[in-house]
Amino acid sequence: MYLNAQEKLDAKEVINNAKNVFKEHLKDPQKIFEYIESQGTPIFVIKKARTVLWFVGEDEGFIPAKSGFQALALALCLNIFSNQKLALGFETPALFALKSYEVSPYFLAYQLYHWMAYSKNLSGYDAKTIKNFKNIFALDKDIMAMKNLSIEEILSLREAIARDVEAIEMVAALAKEVSGQKKASDKLKKDGNISI
Repeated sequence: MYLNAQEKLDAKEVINNAKNVFKEHLKDPQKIFEYIESQGTPIFVIKKARTVLWFVGEDEGFIPAKSGFQALALALCLNIFSNQKLALGFETPALFALKSYEVSPYFLAYQLYHWMAYSKNLSGYDAKTIKNFKNIFALDKDIMAMKNLSIEEILSLREAIARDVEAIEMVAALAKEVSGQKKASDKLKKDGNISI
């Protein structure tokens, strides 16, 4: 899986779409969740989300579709600790799992990007690549384990890293933009004008 020209264009489109959705609903993040749900992605609010999701090897936020026993364990945990229910089985859809709807707007922007990139079928979100990505950043894993990865796995991992960097860069750009707008607004309120 190489990052080709079309994938670069698709990634830019995802960044622009995610930025637009974020900026449009910055003052009312609940609308972002409504948008996500309107696209068919369920959102689960879980008591003690961090602990529950850790048990199944996940983090709070966007979780790509799962299969096998991992899907069954995730569905069981969601059904036990959430008011919503998910069909028990060996497959789960892509979903969001959160402690509450009150999250940092930048955490939400980061997760929104990953959800949109996954929905656009950008590379880096297959189960094996996600597992390798998580293992590299786990404190108890030996980085030398990378030598056991195949070339295809390394290239897939490169794509996962690219997606994460795109998400981080988008969030940083949004933070600067929002911060700049707030400063300009505050100056306008205080002084009545903005000098350029």
